[in-house]
Amino acid sequence: MKLSIVIPTYNRDHLLLKGLLFLSEQVIKSEDFELEVIIVDDGSTDRTAEYILDVQKSIKNLIHVYLPRDSGSNLSRARNAGLNIASGDIICFMDSGILVPADFSEKIMNIYKNGNLNKLVLVHNVYGLILEDSKENIIDYIETLTPYNLQEHTRTWKKSQSWVDVRESIFDAVGDDLGKLPAPWTLAWGAMVTVSRQLATEIGGYDESYFGWGVEDQDFSYRLYLKDAIFMAERQAFGFHIPHPTAKQEAKKKSISNRKQMHQKFYTLETELFYLYNGLYYNHILAKLNTFVISNAFQSVYPASVLGKVSECLSVNPGHSLLLGFDDIPITSLLYTTHIFVHNKTVFKRFNEEYKDRSIHYLLGCDTFFENKYFELVIMSDFVLVLGERLLKDILLEMQRISKQIVFLYGNIKKFTDDSYRLVGIERLKEIAKEFNLIIVFVEF
Repeated sequence: MKLSIVIPTYNRDHLLLKGLLFLSEQVIKSEDFELEVIIVDDGSTDRTAEYILDVQKSIKNLIHVYLPRDSGSNLSRARNAGLNIASGDIICFMDSGILVPADFSEKIMNIYKNGNLNKLVLVHNVYGLILEDSKENIIDYIETLTPYNLQEHTRTWKKSQSWVDVRESIFDAVGDDLGKLPAPWTLAWGAMVTVSRQLATEIGGYDESYFGWGVEDQDFSYRLYLKDAIFMAERQAFGFHIPHPTAKQEAKKKSISNRKQMHQKFYTLETELFYLYNGLYYNHILAKLNTFVISNAFQSVYPASVLGKVSECLSVNPGHSLLLGFDDIPITSLLYTTHIFVHNKTVFKRFNEEYKDRSIHYLLGCDTFFENKYFELVIMSDFVLVLGERLLKDILLEMQRISKQIVFLYGNIKKFTDDSYRLVGIERLKEIAKEFNLIIVFVEF
């Protein structure tokens, strides 16, 4: 079995050199295991090439790939270049400036030897990800680290919020089995992740249309997830991220743009929520939606008179129509619309089986692919009131964009049975509608 460690780099000479010195100390006891290290130099103008040459004699299988810098240069292209020439069964994508213990490579290969080689994705624990490079004495401290004492230092790092991997509390909550989360792909960050070469190649590697900082790794992991990959947190084969300065504000702005780009590539509720809510507790929010049963929570009983009014609206508005915020088959059968948006994966599956003649979409409705005024009519339930004011505004504005008329059904909100949600009141919703000049027909039951 062979492991290929792929490290993209651009003008990070000192960080790269430090990481390579640690990799040069890898101890692989099994004769069945082999390691290669691939450095993809994305057009560096510093001493990167010189440092790689210095270390080359210390790492048996070190491959240096140089990519001339041009308008298409980015992390994805560099990683793909490494993937394309890698000869290993397993690929570990790693940032430059990551320090690993001496048994790092052997631990990975032992895991894949005993596990599901083609489907397993390791999300490595990385200490120091949010550590400030200006921290007092940090440079001197890093000089005391060796591939042989890193494990010992983790005992101290675990006690500090600045040093610990911010994902570790989530790893704890699921016992490292990220498959217990509704969206494990959100935690597979590009700093260090391992996957089989077969699976990485099968999904086409990284998407090279992402520029700037962030999201290209989540796009990669999301496509692994869609191929039924098994995500596991890996804390024994860990790394330490050497802190370095970043343009945080500009990076954050680009990350938002890239999240939107990702959503508009897939258009699912998972990517929609990832674009709108990016945080460590994204999985918690998604889990609540995937277990939220609207018809039970609101205990809604729609009077025949209300359904009659709405049916009349549908009959006088032929063409495309949309139902949003309903998960009850008796109601959705009576209110015949050409399209339905659902918030819940189970409901999505059930509706697809039930309604072969209707278009079912797993979307919240904040950002959709439909053209302006595509729908003659959209019918919304008061479910959207549980989503909070920010998402509610986004949904209302999007419905106004894609539909010629909005009909909003609402009842006695006191019937709502889940106190863990902060509801937006109907009067506040009407204020929002007035504020944004939204034309909404309110139907009370």
